[in-house]
Amino acid sequence: MNAMEAAHLVAWLKGLFPKMTLEQADFWTDRFLPREVAPVERAVTRYAEQNGEWVDRPKLLALMDAESNWLRQPRFDRVRESERLRREAEDVDKFIAELSESRLAKLKADALREIQDPAIRTKLEQADPRRSATLKGIIYDIAKSKGAVAA
Repeated sequence: MNAMEAAHLVAWLKGLFPKMTLEQADFWTDRFLPREVAPVERAVTRYAEQNGEWVDRPKLLALMDAESNWLRQPRFDRVRESERLRREAEDVDKFIAELSESRLAKLKADALREIQDPAIRTKLEQADPRRSATLKGIIYDIAKSKGAVAA
């Protein structure tokens, strides 16, 4: 999944569990990113149906693993996926590093308009777009969707 999809899923999770802190939202963003959207959605739905007011990390992670067969994936596929994610992160870093300050500011404003959760938006408003992995990913995804980045 891309950073915007992860941010939307985290906002949904925060809506289901309003006591979630920003640190927990960051944790879940990091855990959602290397996965596909559908299995994470199924896991969160299953978890929300069975649990109370807070998120039990090991339990939700186990559900996500079960839904995505993450643990059953052959090691070669996990290595290949890790390598793909590493290359993608390098592409994002290179893209962000090459942006002028004014272009970066415009893309950051575009990214912030896409984020519906006010708490996450407020946190990212204060974030440095050259340092925040979440903000960099969202900016990159927006630029890519506008054709500013080769797919």
